[in-house]
Amino acid sequence: MARAGHVALVCRQDDAHGVARLLACAGARGMVLRPVAPARLVAPGDRGAPDLAFTRLPSGTPPWMLAPLWRAERLGLPFVNTPSALALAHDKAEALAALAAA
Repeated sequence: MARAGHVALVCRQDDAHGVARLLACAGARGMVLRPVAPARLVAPGDRGAPDLAFTRLPSGTPPWMLAPLWRAERLGLPFVNTPSALALAHDKAEALAALAAA
């Protein structure tokens, strides 16, 4: 279980309405989420690395912006919603193909 204060909320705009609601809901439950831009997410073992990451990225997020998340995932950072699943969900054609295959 991640310690409070060591959960990263990976987002593009920390002042967006959806992000603000997540931060407020987490705070009401005694959990501290730290907003982090994708490019600033540090991988496990690096100083200041989170114990857990939760991503809140809008549809249409460019694939290059997911690269730091994929790196952190490969290095062992646990995600609530993995970057690979996020990339699939953001690509409508791929998501439909995956659902049809399942």
